[in-house]
Amino acid sequence: NELYQREGFNPMAGSCMPLLFQLPILWGLYGVVREPLKYVLQIPSALLDALTEVAKTTLNLSSRGLAYIEPALIANIDKLISKIPQTAALYPQEIQKIRDFDFTVFGIDLGAVPDFSTIRNFGSSTTQAKILLLIPLLSFATSMLTSVLSQMRQKKNNPNMENQQMMGCMMLMMPLMSLWFTFQFPAGMGMYWILSNIFAFFQTLILGHVYAPRKTIARLMVDETIYRRSYEATKKTTHAEENDE
Repeated sequence: NELYQREGFNPMAGSCMPLLFQLPILWGLYGVVREPLKYVLQIPSALLDALTEVAKTTLNLSSRGLAYIEPALIANIDKLISKIPQTAALYPQEIQKIRDFDFTVFGIDLGAVPDFSTIRNFGSSTTQAKILLLIPLLSFATSMLTSVLSQMRQKKNNPNMENQQMMGCMMLMMPLMSLWFTFQFPAGMGMYWILSNIFAFFQTLILGHVYAPRKTIARLMVDETIYRRSYEATKKTTHAEENDE
């Protein structure tokens, strides 16, 4: 703590800064996974508007489904274009792009949103809904693992650290936030969160090993000893040359 105060370092602020840096990435990623036809395939707005209007009356979409409607357009493209033959005739290439577009990774639809009701109705839920449920669970697990590792290292490096209770709350709060967010946003966001947590975990392990405080202090002590002895030897040599003169 004295070292933190002397160097003007706030460990709490340091742990929050990476999250702030990720915000622009998350905002951009959210737009892409929510509207892939608009931002990835760049489908004309006239065709998208026509498909959206038909989907609202043809497909049985929930309020969440309406908020994330483009994945539904991709899944039901042939059914929807049959309702708008005149508009569809103007965009044959764009419609074929939508047909060929694969917005899945490992069988997971990146634009689909995990539903908490899948837990209550697990037996009757679809396979896709069960797979989507893995996203929030893995996000929570990887975030908790990373938080536990970070706190363990901080306790090891600074056993007399103050605000232990606050650090414990932070350790639980971040995984819970991760769990809640991944139930609110498309699966693509959750997969990004999971990969970020895994990267942060191994980054913490590697940096903790390479830049362990004891190793760092030992290296600094060796460097300081070499510098001091070199300085003393140079000083003695200079003094001897002055006496010879």
